Amino acid sequence: MKIFNHASDRATPSANIQELPLRNRNRYYFSLFLLLVLGYTALAFTTGYIPSSSMEPLLKPGDHVLLMRAWAAYPFGILPSRGDVVTFHFTKAAQERDAANFPGTDATSIKSGEILIKRIVALPGETVQILGNTVYINGKPLHENYTTIPVNNPNLYYPYAVLQPLTVPSDCVFVLGDNRNNSDDGRFWGPLHIRDITAKYVLTLYHTKPPKDSESQ
Repeated sequence: MKIFNHASDRATPSANIQELPLRNRNRYYFSLFLLLVLGYTALAFTTGYIPSSSMEPLLKPGDHVLLMRAWAAYPFGILPSRGDVVTFHFTKAAQERDAANFPGTDATSIKSGEILIKRIVALPGETVQILGNTVYINGKPLHENYTTIPVNNPNLYYPYAVLQPLTVPSDCVFVLGDNRNNSDDGRFWGPLHIRDITAKYVLTLYHTKPPKDSESQ
């Protein structure tokens, strides 16, 4: 009986030795996978702060938001979608158009290089026009399944996509703030180059009390 038991005992360590490398491999692969996920998350996502009321009611001054960087949100040249809320560089060219259309005003208070956040309403190749508080795409009213704040005076002067339809260039989109009554957007400086998009809005993380002098951007 002892010989049989000794043989049985000898088999157990052998089985453990075979299982140990497998456990180690599984642990290694899981750790590697976890590191890759954490690394991707750290690189692909960033956070932002909302200083203005231009995207109300979705985003309020004082909101802290989670953003997915453009290379992760739109990989391999995928185009943004209508309705996406995106951040972008306000370029020098846009600043100059803004200032030229409203000489002697504070239109240039937004400096080139600043990051703005707006919603995409028209895509490359589409024709867009805003009549009153309705956006028309290729001559048809756009059903906006999100809440917007209408302009108080639809007869105000806007140099782009209001007085006449605007055809969006093939490498651009057209953006508006959800607060149509208080937003410096495509109506003032025209189409937005897709290459200038920096990130896509994902969700609002939390809110802090904003300064009293929140700007409209």
